[in-house]
Amino acid sequence: MNRLLLVTALAAVSTACFGQNPEGDITMALSNLSPFYPTTTGANTFAFQVFGTETVGNATSSFETDFFFQAGIDPRSNQAGLVQTELDHFNTTGNTSQHPVHILTKRFVGDGQTFWTYDYQTYRYSAVSYSYRGATAPTGYVVGSDASNLFTHLYSAATGSDAYIGLLMRQTFSGPVFFPVPQYSSWATDYIPEIPDALAGTPDPLDPSAGPYLAGSNEQEVVLYGASGQIGPGGLPRYPAPTRSVAFTLFDPTNTATKWQLSRIHFEDERPGDVLEWNLTANPPDFEAPSYVFEPLSATQMVGWQPILAPGQFNG
Repeated sequence: MNRLLLVTALAAVSTACFGQNPEGDITMALSNLSPFYPTTTGANTFAFQVFGTETVGNATSSFETDFFFQAGIDPRSNQAGLVQTELDHFNTTGNTSQHPVHILTKRFVGDGQTFWTYDYQTYRYSAVSYSYRGATAPTGYVVGSDASNLFTHLYSAATGSDAYIGLLMRQTFSGPVFFPVPQYSSWATDYIPEIPDALAGTPDPLDPSAGPYLAGSNEQEVVLYGASGQIGPGGLPRYPAPTRSVAFTLFDPTNTATKWQLSRIHFEDERPGDVLEWNLTANPPDFEAPSYVFEPLSATQMVGWQPILAPGQFNG
């Protein structure tokens, strides 16, 4: 199985291979997440599962995020365009097999028309339209724009690792739902993608357990170097200390390096007093959506909840 890992790093590599297109391969993988655009009845789905930790000062918390997406036929138009999503964020700090901890803290739901946010710690919610209601689209509605609208809302509302799921999906749906034109852009500003030597292992700059990254006959890795254009003493390039590590694992089931698909993402970000690390798996085996997926809370379930803002209207 061919694999390609994209690593945000500052580690020195003796030689590098150029002429590759790592960001193009990631863009290809985004387009291959799922056959999003059905032309007959039925739906196409995919899922992400994230496990991570965040350390603030001396306190470390752990979390899990379950993400589900579905694209199908809009019953109003009988055309591809209906998009739904669910993101559930759980606090798992202290979780063990003897004492399970799995506390739902935040939930984001796209039910096909409205994007809902639920904060289970403050019991506050918000709602904004990303599609339309009724049988007829309103004036100014752009056919196929639902996914782009939905994930713009998710990216704006989510925080931490959840915001990167919103970013990933927003980059996947940079065009209409039936013609998305996915376009990856770097998750590390001013970092340059290069491919290391096939025999020279490249350690992860922040997490020794995540490396070393190697290239082999069925594996290819791309290292991103930071702060391009800065010149230090003696005219040599000057790079700041590494603060971020990002690795996209792509695989090609055809073994031709032409059908890249997303498999995993490793992410670590270090700021003074705050370290965030998480690992995402795409379409993990035996991972099923809960029965309530894509369903907003009922009025009975929301007794005592307070709105953050009133339900929005489609604005074109």
